Amino acid sequence: MLSPKDREDLSKRSNELGQKIETYRRWAPNDAEPRSMRRKTDKSAASQALKIATELVVGVCIGFLIGYQLDHYLGTSSPWFLVTFVIVGFAAGMSNVVRIAKRIHTQTNLHESVVLTELKSNNGAKT
Repeated sequence: MLSPKDREDLSKRSNELGQKIETYRRWAPNDAEPRSMRRKTDKSAASQALKIATELVVGVCIGFLIGYQLDHYLGTSSPWFLVTFVIVGFAAGMSNVVRIAKRIHTQTNLHESVVLTELKSNNGAKT
């Protein structure tokens, strides 16, 4: 039989362990997540990659169309506007790609800092 003090200690340790498990479940790496959560993460990553590729392609295509139309409308003998606007479209697409990548990086760092803070606070409560 357990004494009342031992039961109290056991209950306290059990609660601490439950809190740690709950924290881990919330912030577990992808390998430890249920399949439904992994699919959602995978779809999110795939959608971000598709968005980045689309931003770059659309920028170049719009630059091409503007340059081609200007060359055609103004009747230039060489494709100066076409070349110029393809380069401008590429630069615009790259700036969008960099903007999206920075946002993804910021979200990832924020997620990691929240996890570390929560884990530290739970470990600090134990001592």
